[in-house]
Amino acid sequence: MKLFSRNWFLVGLLAVVTTSIAQDKASSTPTENSYLKLCVSSLAYQALRMPTNIRQLWITIQYESAIRPNGKTTYALVGEYVGSQSNSTVLAFRPQFRYYPGPSRFNGFFAGAYPSYTYRNHTAYDGQLIGAGMVTGYQYLIRNRIPIEFNVYQGWETGQVRDYSTGITIEGNKSYWKGLIELNIGLPVRKRK
Repeated sequence: MKLFSRNWFLVGLLAVVTTSIAQDKASSTPTENSYLKLCVSSLAYQALRMPTNIRQLWITIQYESAIRPNGKTTYALVGEYVGSQSNSTVLAFRPQFRYYPGPSRFNGFFAGAYPSYTYRNHTAYDGQLIGAGMVTGYQYLIRNRIPIEFNVYQGWETGQVRDYSTGITIEGNKSYWKGLIELNIGLPVRKRK
């Protein structure tokens, strides 16, 4: 059942990203770029801080595009995968709505909100969690093409889980605050005419 849930989550995430990219390509409205970004802070954390006996893969991918041609709002589809040799898996999906108050969209300070869904199959507990949160950050475009983004997330998640941390399996509700700091680097997906 766990493998089934994970596969459907990945299929759903791929479908959403593919649909968004296809809608962007079908649009003939002139706008700025859409960007595909990879979180490099999670990769650096793995290389520098993780003990060598814990092999863990932590990948965060983000797709950001404009909502309106000349507006200051964008949407970002964020997918996260964390897996390790101990068969622990975390899958998360956070679609975001962002607002850039400065003169240029995709360049400068932004703030936004997001709902979240997290599937955890972890050594401490497993289950499915839903939540919401806020994100703020700064994005800089190198040569008006390559985005470098620093952001901070703060969110809350809750859901039904099985807790193994005490040595006894306990089923119940779990709620917690979640904070993330990310550094993302990306490339433009395409430039509309």
